[in-house]
Amino acid sequence: MEVLSEGRAAVFREPVGPRGVAVEERDRTAVRDGEVAVAVRSAALNHLDLWLVSGAQRIQPPRVLCADGAGVVAESGDDRWKPGDEVVVYPVACC
Repeated sequence: MEVLSEGRAAVFREPVGPRGVAVEERDRTAVRDGEVAVAVRSAALNHLDLWLVSGAQRIQPPRVLCADGAGVVAESGDDRWKPGDEVVVYPVACC
């Protein structure tokens, strides 16, 4: 599954602590069938984010941090979700 982002994002660029993170503007990706775009209203750092920036997790950058969040569906490519539905983003759930 591809992780997509739009707007301002904290992006992990290199494992050197906080200075390895940059706030960047990211382009919007079109919503495909079975996907939704979420307008994030709240996001949070978690332990995985902190481990990434310190180099404790061997994840190749770039990676958007603060993946835990909540918001509303902005656009939907899935009949189960409609714009305005409230959602929680929990990135640990896997296929």
